[in-house]
Amino acid sequence: HRLAHWVHGLKLTLIARLISMIGRFLTGIEIHPGATIGKRLFIDHGYGVVIGETAVIGDDVTLYHAVTLGGTSLR
Repeated sequence: HRLAHWVHGLKLTLIARLISMIGRFLTGIEIHPGATIGKRLFIDHGYGVVIGETAVIGDDVTLYHAVTLGGTSLR
């Protein structure tokens, strides 16, 4: 996610989404490149976890399976 987020910050959104899709294929965890994630995020049993573009996750957070974070719009 860190690489995809950095590329997303460069406004290379298509490349960022491709990197994100590779991560999703390998892990089953869907994280939008625009999501803001702090240090030491731990995802336990990751299948079904979706982190959307508007999500902001702080440091030292643990997520379990079947969690969806993020809003439905940018407002």
